[in-house]
Amino acid sequence: MSDQLAVFIDFENVAIWAEQEFFDFELTPLMEYLQSRGPVVIKRAYGDWSRFSRYRDELMNNAIDLIQIYAIRQGKNRADIRMAMDALETAMTRSQINTFVVVSGDSDFGPLVTKLREYGRYTLGIGPRAIAHHLLVKSCDEFVYLETVLGEMNEAAEGTGPDQAAARKLLVRAVQAHGQRGEVPVLAAKLKQTMLLMDPTFNEVNFGYDQFKSWLDEKRASVKIVNDMNLTDGDIEKIDYALKRVQQTT
Repeated sequence: MSDQLAVFIDFENVAIWAEQEFFDFELTPLMEYLQSRGPVVIKRAYGDWSRFSRYRDELMNNAIDLIQIYAIRQGKNRADIRMAMDALETAMTRSQINTFVVVSGDSDFGPLVTKLREYGRYTLGIGPRAIAHHLLVKSCDEFVYLETVLGEMNEAAEGTGPDQAAARKLLVRAVQAHGQRGEVPVLAAKLKQTMLLMDPTFNEVNFGYDQFKSWLDEKRASVKIVNDMNLTDGDIEKIDYALKRVQQTT
């Protein structure tokens, strides 16, 4: 059975960003993405719904529980404390839920994510690239930018080139780490796990690939990745040689 997911959405944080950036924020693609990762058994969004009434129909159509957080003064987001309490209560009472999703860019959720990881939960953060604080990003097991999830990534946007270069360097670092531990050849799934440990924001979708293995195919000139352990001595020698080449050229 797939891992169950609990989703907690800091709706004010995301919706205010969308309004300021004139971004068309849709809930349905977000929920479809999460459902592709496993059954979503808890779905809660926090906000002052008198401000965001135009989103309520779509939220309710996706069976998301709307948690009312009354604003004391304009510009003050009070959802973080309630979200943190609910997420921790869920972690302590629902042992069958393994993955916790925090949709926000607020650094205040960093300690929550760290505590969830202490409880052995896998943490997935989702937030807008422009406001996703690095403290939150680094706290998560994995962080996916909201624009990527919604399919709104602009390939021509500034920074796409450096992101490609950074992803290649990340791949090389991960392979080198396995090589230093004598774990070459390495499974593709294990390699991606290592890359996420080094940089939770890595996602092959950012570069137009729906699968990690497809993205790796473009990098085979630099490093050999294998998908099984049934290899001959000659295959292992080739992989070791490819690894040395990567090390010498970086």
